Amino acid sequence: ESYAKFGVRGKLFEAVRTMGPLSREMVVQQGHQTVKLKMELGEPLKYWLPLLSATEQNLPVAERIRQHLGTTDPKVWIDAFLVAEAVRQWLNTDDPAVWLPAFDYADNLRQSMNTRDAQRWLPAFQKAWKALQEHNEMEVSS
Repeated sequence: ESYAKFGVRGKLFEAVRTMGPLSREMVVQQGHQTVKLKMELGEPLKYWLPLLSATEQNLPVAERIRQHLGTTDPKVWIDAFLVAEAVRQWLNTDDPAVWLPAFDYADNLRQSMNTRDAQRWLPAFQKAWKALQEHNEMEVSS
């Protein structure tokens, strides 16, 4: 009924009706041509998603990073925010006491690698961070 207000009927309506609300599918109609599309969010795009879509989890991260860096200049904080959010998600925590030191380590590593490409710096960070945590655990137990 609500789609009918926009002129969506027949096969076009059926195509829209069968789409799930979170399917990232869409129907594009231009003139007499219609195509059904699906937006695939591969790993490279998923990295940028926190910047495009604010959540209750990533908004505090953005605020904390801006405070941590002492700036609201997007040229400065956006790359750092994306690093922090990737680290926070990998560590599966909302606690800044946990993710902030890991962020500092990851961001320093990323900068030393001279890359913004998460497919390059994130695996290197994960490997180094795991090794660092194992080393710290061994020191505590001895």
